[in-house]
Amino acid sequence: MVSPRSRIDGRWCPKKFGKHIQYQELGNEVHSMTKHRRAFWQRAAQRALYTHKVSIRRVKAKLTRMGWQCCTFQTRRKHPLTGIVDLVAIRRNTKNPDRLQVVLFQVKGGSAKSPDHRSRRRLQRAPSILEIGYEYATYKKGRPIKFPWNPDEFLDKIKLSR
Repeated sequence: MVSPRSRIDGRWCPKKFGKHIQYQELGNEVHSMTKHRRAFWQRAAQRALYTHKVSIRRVKAKLTRMGWQCCTFQTRRKHPLTGIVDLVAIRRNTKNPDRLQVVLFQVKGGSAKSPDHRSRRRLQRAPSILEIGYEYATYKKGRPIKFPWNPDEFLDKIKLSR
């Protein structure tokens, strides 16, 4: 048995505390320590990403059962995009079907901290800078769908809801 402070081939030596391993510096080998730290933080980031994915999936499922249509902002690999809004929920008003109800969500999951004051202010300001527009699309069987607008010019025509 090797004592916790002994050197093994000039590398860092693990000191076990239950399930966790704490590394001590034995010599001038910084590379081993940074490798272990990097692995620890990579696993932490993977766990956080997994928790975020599960949280969004569960929030979407709950909202869908309540009659909302949901849209998430993620990359192809389901990584969250930058920005304060993670999920948008939309549904028609039951009394007036021409009115839409839109709710913006920031999803936190697992042991993530609740949003701080700055994040709350950003999320509160998000609906005021919402850009909403309208257009028509036509479809005829056997023909491609045609939009009467150019996507590059669409943003210029949007009426802001402020």
